[in-house]
Amino acid sequence: MNREGFSKWLKTIKKLDDGTCKARTANCLRIEKYYGDLDEIYENDQCAFLFTDLTYSTKDNANNIPTKHKIPIDGNKYTGTQTLRSALKLFIEFKENRLLPDIKSMSDVVADEHDGSYELIRETVNSLANTPIERLDVPDLELLYFMAVGTWKGGEKFRLEKIKKSNLPIEEKEHLTAVFNRVVEKAKKHEYQNTVGQWSVGMFGTGFYSFRSDKENAQKFLSLCIEISKIDDEDKILDSAEEALKTSIKGMQTAAASIILHCLKPNVFPVINNAMVEAAVLLEGEGVTLTKPKELTSYIQNARSIKKFRDEKCQFRNFRALDMKFWDVSELEADQEDEGFDPNFVDDEITYNEDIGITKEQWLAMLTDKDVFKGKDRELMLHFYNSGGQTTASELAAETGQHPSSFNAPVVALAKRVANYTNCR
Repeated sequence: MNREGFSKWLKTIKKLDDGTCKARTANCLRIEKYYGDLDEIYENDQCAFLFTDLTYSTKDNANNIPTKHKIPIDGNKYTGTQTLRSALKLFIEFKENRLLPDIKSMSDVVADEHDGSYELIRETVNSLANTPIERLDVPDLELLYFMAVGTWKGGEKFRLEKIKKSNLPIEEKEHLTAVFNRVVEKAKKHEYQNTVGQWSVGMFGTGFYSFRSDKENAQKFLSLCIEISKIDDEDKILDSAEEALKTSIKGMQTAAASIILHCLKPNVFPVINNAMVEAAVLLEGEGVTLTKPKELTSYIQNARSIKKFRDEKCQFRNFRALDMKFWDVSELEADQEDEGFDPNFVDDEITYNEDIGITKEQWLAMLTDKDVFKGKDRELMLHFYNSGGQTTASELAAETGQHPSSFNAPVVALAKRVANYTNCR
């Protein structure tokens, strides 16, 4: 079997810890020792015969009935057989890859209807193109970057100040300010599909507010953006980007570069962020394998691999569709405890008070975003608020009449959504 792929899937998709991943993989390898390659068995009958062979009840065990399977069990036959059956069930789920058909049939995203950041990036690059390249510096790179980042990071005034402090000519600053204000007004009227609840412009979070770069490297990346903005041929765009990014750009890695390039050419450049890196295991069977995904020098190689899969097998064109799907993938186990997780574990002694550096307004924006706070999440937050800002699972259980462990999975899932939204790690 594809041991590496299965193990990665267990960790990134099923969210199992390292010890459980190793144990489940070892269980499958033990099955293979007596039955042969699981990949071949799956191709033959989806492991149906083998799964039936691993059926063994507590009644069978009590009556000392021999197991149907031929794998020696040391100790309790029922427990040992169930362990192997559970591992095989995970392997079958891995092979089924049920999300893949959804990915292939996803509808497209129309850039300018989805979010205003696409227009802002294009217009910013146009303004940069109307500026002598020798004038451009790190502040101009930061200006471009924050046109893609959500306004919940910094707000309107922060971006207007970025325009003001840029090296653009006065007329370009005035033009870009007018464009930004117009896009913001459209967002406030909820004219973009990406706006839910409180308005916002921009699709991505960030963990920093300035690039630790220099003038030469800033000009290198900005020159690339200006160059490809004038090209329509997708292969030529990738060739130009590959040439420019074959050596690193100081202070910039894949996540930051990819969101800018994506907003400039959404049908050419995929976003490679934490969600993509984790969920890409779903595409490995389709020939997509990411190489050093966080390193900018590997970005175009990885982009070509993802694009080839998209071109040959998918309906969507704008890579934002894939980005949103993979953001959802991080919550696959939100409504159930994953295997290896003790559903009765409750720790009332642990509290977390770390400041994640977001404002009241940004919290309000998250609270009204249905992709972050789902279902009863707001009700849960109200319980926290009424309890002085923190509470325990036992206290929640006493208040709601539920078992304390029932809060584990929802709280973990919400925490992951908040982490993805704010890019806090």
